[in-house]
Amino acid sequence: MGVEVNAQSAKESEYVSTVNKMTEEILHDFSNKVIRDKRQQYRKNKIVQENDDLYIGYQPIVGQRFLSLSLSEGRKMAFLDLLLESSENGGNLTDEEIREEIIIATPAGHDTTSAAISWLLHTLSINEECQEKIYKELESIFGESDRTSTL
Repeated sequence: MGVEVNAQSAKESEYVSTVNKMTEEILHDFSNKVIRDKRQQYRKNKIVQENDDLYIGYQPIVGQRFLSLSLSEGRKMAFLDLLLESSENGGNLTDEEIREEIIIATPAGHDTTSAAISWLLHTLSINEECQEKIYKELESIFGESDRTSTL
């Protein structure tokens, strides 16, 4: 932005304080709510599972599918679900410890995605043949349409 903030050398700078406050208020509050809701759903699912031999293991939660079966049954679980299951089965992880694990893992996913996209763009930038193929494919799909692409 053209302004010196000295974020690396001045740990108490206004910028660093603002970023820390924003992280605490937004990211931590959101993560705490998700963990609390998922833990509550996990416990509900566990009760249903214990009382119903026909239990499949999936219950809807916040627009997603929540899996409460363990990996020993051959099912893949989300990272948060693994941490919650461990915590509920004697792992002694507090919600704060779970939140810290999630906060560490989440940016790592963003970093690898951004690195892959950067490499793709670099590779495309030096390969005119691939650029031409992509251009032709987009032309065949969109033609002279003004519509936007979707994922």
